[in-house]
Amino acid sequence: FSSWHYFGLCMVSIALTDCVVSVFNLYGIFPGTFRLTRVCRPFVYLCFTKRIRLAAGRVVRSIPQVSSVLLSLAICVFFFVWFGILLFMRTKEGKEHFNSWDEAIASMWILFTTANCPDVFITAVNDNRASFVFFFLYLLTALYLINNVLLAVVYNSYKDQLRKHVRLQLFNRHQSLRRAFDVLAHPETGTVSKDDWGRLFAVAASSGGVISRSRGAQPIESNPKFVALRRRSDTVLEVMHIDAKYGLDYHSFRQVWDALFDHTVHFHRIAPRNGPPSRHACVRRLRQAALEGTMVGGMKVKWESVMDVAIFLELFVLLVETVLFVAAESDGHTDVDGLLDDRSPFFILGFCFTALYTVEVLTKISLIGFHRFWRRRAIQHRYDFFLVFTRFGLEVGYLAMGEESFYGVRLLMMVRLLRAIRLFRHIKPLHYLWTLMTRLVPTYIQLGSLLFLVYYIYATIGEQAYGGLIYVSNPKLQGSDFASGKYWSLNFNDFASGMMTLFILMVVNNWFIIADGFMRVTSKWSSLFFVSFFVCVNLLVLNILVALIIECFAALQDDEQAGDAHGHTALAIQMSDEPTASLSEVRERRHHSARATLLRVLLSEDEQEELEQEAVHSRSP
Repeated sequence: FSSWHYFGLCMVSIALTDCVVSVFNLYGIFPGTFRLTRVCRPFVYLCFTKRIRLAAGRVVRSIPQVSSVLLSLAICVFFFVWFGILLFMRTKEGKEHFNSWDEAIASMWILFTTANCPDVFITAVNDNRASFVFFFLYLLTALYLINNVLLAVVYNSYKDQLRKHVRLQLFNRHQSLRRAFDVLAHPETGTVSKDDWGRLFAVAASSGGVISRSRGAQPIESNPKFVALRRRSDTVLEVMHIDAKYGLDYHSFRQVWDALFDHTVHFHRIAPRNGPPSRHACVRRLRQAALEGTMVGGMKVKWESVMDVAIFLELFVLLVETVLFVAAESDGHTDVDGLLDDRSPFFILGFCFTALYTVEVLTKISLIGFHRFWRRRAIQHRYDFFLVFTRFGLEVGYLAMGEESFYGVRLLMMVRLLRAIRLFRHIKPLHYLWTLMTRLVPTYIQLGSLLFLVYYIYATIGEQAYGGLIYVSNPKLQGSDFASGKYWSLNFNDFASGMMTLFILMVVNNWFIIADGFMRVTSKWSSLFFVSFFVCVNLLVLNILVALIIECFAALQDDEQAGDAHGHTALAIQMSDEPTASLSEVRERRHHSARATLLRVLLSEDEQEELEQEAVHSRSP
């Protein structure tokens, strides 16, 4: 057990104790409505979820290096608060924003977040324009200097921790592969025989329980599933153009396993060859026409392009329908000129397009198989699958109702409009942005999970500390900016409202008005809740996230400018009659995966090669 596991067990013990005590006094350990069980839940999840635990550990270990910059920021704010109190004493600005220490600190901290700019100093500037120099120097020092230094220090500290983790992971990977190769390799030839490779592949592929060996059962080597997996191992080598006649050397052995354990590379199952050769050739021609296109009048026409034209035509029809729909609604026509009728030409045209899309998806699945359909162009095909069948079900349901529905037509129009997203790939800036987004999402998914966990903790605490205190008739909020802005929905009365409130606080705009409302119904100490949330989320987690995206973006942009990017995050290797991907192609496309992009950001090629050599030479005999 690690220290995280012990901490998790401690949280579980506290939560169980609180539950047991609540059986007798209905409140738990603490009197009132505050329950420790709810606060312990996110920490238990953190301690027993490895991915988030690793990200949280890196952030925590980065804090000591960041603390000096945070201390510098606090000293800077306090210095300007002190100076401002002396500067604006007995002035309108002093009475409004520097009347006391706590009011001055609040005003200058809010100015650091730019939420009250220029309101906080407009009175002073109206009286004397020279006073703007004070606020200019403060913003220049705190916001544009120290804050950017904080961004750099936070990211460098986190990057160092991430680099250590990646180096250790890569070292263990290389060392394990080399040890496995040494165990399997023949001492004379120094290669792994094709027979040993097949057995290793079959055992590794059946690790999830596909093959079991019980007492009295037949040997594993005679198991039909084991035999099928061994044949599949030969196909893997064939697809990657690896000649294993004389065995696999270490280089080929490592490259094959790198591809097999990389989630961006998919080895599809072999297409079955049933029926006469003529039928098989016909299916292959249809598959080629559907996936690669066919020659029409000396020009190659792709089926995808035909469908894009159909989507564009439907988009034009939908635009006309929307214009008529909005115009009729504006004129106050309750029947919307018959647009709600299922016999209207717009509905009939929309249903025809839906039938076309459904036939297209079903044809693709029948020609290439569901496994290939699901893996090849994964994002596009999965989006088409769910959207087309959802749309088909909604339209059939609308016909089955047999009556006009204003909300039903609006829903159908919105679902049809979503189909137009597929055309965005033809707009170069959007296609470029989408390519970058699909590659960057796996890079910061751990930080996104950690950010959600921080939200969960603060929403749970806020729900128990401020739940039920924000309501329209609360006399403590009368005449406040909170009441004037009608921010009644921004509360912690339930978990969902708390999450929404925290997101708006993260955006920063008018966060001090929201915080002021909660301080009015409780005490000024509630400001610690909101300030700590800003420091944890905006100054730590989001700074790491933004810096990591910028650096990965730079690496991806270099690939795009070099013309090497492929526009897909996953490589689907077709294991059909003719192998279509070589080992070099696998390596080239894996170079553009999210994992490889992060690896290039953290470690140079020389460092990776040096680490591999170190792992090989440090292996145990």
